[in-house]
Amino acid sequence: MEYGLALARRSLEAFSPEETTRVAKTALEFLEDKGWRGDRSLQGEARLLLARALQMTASLDGALREAEAAAKVFEKEKRPERAIAAMLTAAEVAWQGRRLDETRRWVDRGIEAAVEAEGTSTSRGCSRSRSPWRTCAANTRRRPCTRPSSTGSRRRRRSEPTRSSPEVAWSWR
Repeated sequence: MEYGLALARRSLEAFSPEETTRVAKTALEFLEDKGWRGDRSLQGEARLLLARALQMTASLDGALREAEAAAKVFEKEKRPERAIAAMLTAAEVAWQGRRLDETRRWVDRGIEAAVEAEGTSTSRGCSRSRSPWRTCAANTRRRPCTRPSSTGSRRRRRSEPTRSSPEVAWSWR
């Protein structure tokens, strides 16, 4: 199964959506079999690859169906990071199809899932991850968080010069 999904990924990377669709559907036939005793999250991976391939061929209804099915599989298998990736794909597909309400629904659902996966609630503001790039419930763009941390200090943005940095050394003299 892993080889089939690897072939589907490579086909997708090579911009061959027809080959990706064929391989992903073949993999899904085996993964949906009652006798399959392997990892059920592979079914979500196959559905997500199929959704991306269908998106490339502009079959947006099918891509949305597969992305939603992938998100359900990942949520059932308790793989929140992959469920969020499926929700992102669904939001991109809905946006491509100019379905604004559906795009908003998927974005909101993805933000909620990301906040839950981080272990925080939306009422706390920022999620404090180890990454310098944090997301806020009110801020969906990826940019540095400038809210005060629990110690009261503010993290400096990477683009902010310090007094000793060479790009502003001339202005301090």
